[in-house]
Formats: sequence, structure tokens, C-alpha cells
Amino acid sequence: MSTEFYVNTPITQGFYNTGFIQPYTVCTDYKGYYARYLLLKVMSVFKPKFPKEWAVGLDDYFMYNLFISGNIPVFYDRKYGFVCQWGAYSGVNIALRPEYVTIQNQFFNNAKRKINVDCVVYSLTPDYCGIWDKVVAYAELLAEMHVAIKVNIINSKNPVVFAVPDKKIAQNMAKLFDTVQSGQAAAFYKQTGDTKTWEMFNPQAKTNYITPDMLVDMRKIVNMFCTDFGIPNANTEKKERLITDEVNANNGETDCWIESVMQRLKQCSDKVEEIFGTRYIDFEWSDALKGVKQYADSNPDPMGNVQGVPGNIR
Repeated sequence: MSTEFYVNTPITQGFYNTGFIQPYTVCTDYKGYYARYLLLKVMSVFKPKFPKEWAVGLDDYFMYNLFISGNIPVFYDRKYGFVCQWGAYSGVNIALRPEYVTIQNQFFNNAKRKINVDCVVYSLTPDYCGIWDKVVAYAELLAEMHVAIKVNIINSKNPVVFAVPDKKIAQNMAKLFDTVQSGQAAAFYKQTGDTKTWEMFNPQAKTNYITPDMLVDMRKIVNMFCTDFGIPNANTEKKERLITDEVNANNGETDCWIESVMQRLKQCSDKVEEIFGTRYIDFEWSDALKGVKQYADSNPDPMGNVQGVPGNIR
């Protein structure tokens, strides 16, 4: 990840001071734009259930820490109830995993909790790592493509360049060009008798216009991202015929990571219920993803009975 890159948003600043973001002008700005877009795309796959008291903002605090940092401890406090707070890990158990977490927040006086005894750490993966590195990697690709598209659009304009011998003729040619550009049917200028008084350069802009190809490549990058993080997508170019096995292979690929994450989050919720007696946090698929999964389960052969297309082997 580029060291100069930082997404300057109210969430990452830790407080809601403003929702205004400066206009994007350089590639670094676009990396921030696409990083936020991709991060929210992954987070939207899950539909979490939190305590009602977390409506003050702890719900967002939990989700952003979980996906960006990869982990977030939860515990019960006599004053604040069941809460989540970022902490520093210490100690090592027999499996070489952290044993304690110290809550680094002035409201809790640096309280030290023992993991899986009076504290549970939610994590996306066993290594406690988040997805920020992958999100930024894809955001960099999309940002470069975005800038390239802007440059190509500018370069694809059809310029007409005139080479003239002096400033006076240049001014006359500028007026002539303005007349033509204004839409008048005809324009007139004084003939000097010298056919080499000026020269015109008019490039073939259409041959350099590759924006449609780059837009297709951007879609491919987004599809690659979705495949990596378990978001349903076709992940194929348009074909005359797309056989069932190709679709099912992609479905299996997209399910791998996201299913393992969901399983781990539910295991964490089971631990919370075991220690604190209440299932304060739970996760399920978002309504949109749930509909896709239900359709896939009820339609294992998306091509149906199409003549000449092999059926799904069951």
C-alpha cells in the first residue's frame, strides 16, 4: 500500500466533524474514492444485529474496525454495559495467540481483559488481519484506470492546429476558426496567392479513442474484487453461450472467503453468548445477497433446458 495514501473521512478521523470531501484532481484522490466504494461494497454483504444502545455510533465503530483493522474486542462494563473498543494485545498462550487486551480508551482507564474469559475478540480471519490492504490494491488499479480514461477523453478531442508565419496571420486564423465554430455556413478569408502561408494538422482522434475498452477493463477489475470477497458476479465477458459449469465454478469461487468469514463471526457470537449469557451481536446475509443465494440454490442450472448446452451434472 502506498505510504502517502490516507482516506481522510470523518470515520477514520474518529469523529463526525464534516461530511465534505474536496473534489478529486489527482490519482491519490481517486484511490480514496474507490477505497471507500470497495470497502462499503464488502461491508454491505453482511447484515449485523447490534444492541439498541449502540445506535450512538458503536455499530459503525465496530464495523469499520472489524473490516479495516481486522479485529475488534467486545466486553461488558459496569458503567457502559456491553461495548466494543479497540485495544492493544499482549501475552501469548500455548497456541502463540494473544492472551490479553488492554482497552486504550480514556473512558475505561486502560482496563485489561482476558480474551475468551471476560472479553471476546471479533475477527474476520484467524490472523486478526483486515481487508484494507486488498481494498487499497484494487482501489489503486481503478484510480489509475480512472485517470487514464480522463486523459484519453481529453486527448480524443478533435483538435485542429495551424502553423502560420507570423502573429497577425495567427490572429486572423483564430477569428476564422471562431467563425466556423460558431456554426456559420461559410467563412471567407483574403487569398494571398501563397498556398504555403499556413499548414493544418488534424489528427485522427478516433483511432486513439480507447475509453470503451478501458471501461470494460474497469468492470473486469471490479468483478475480480467481487470474486475475491464473495460478492456474486458473472465474472465473464459476454459470450454467445455460457455453460452451466462455468457459472457454478464462479459461484463456488465467490463463496469461499465470505463463507469462512461468516462462520468465524458466528463462532465469535456463540462465544459472546456463552460468556455473557446474551447473544448481543449476530450476523446474517444482507437481503440482496440472501436473495441471490436463494435463487442459486433453487436454480442449480441457470441455463435451463437449452438445446445444445450441457446440463448441470448432479
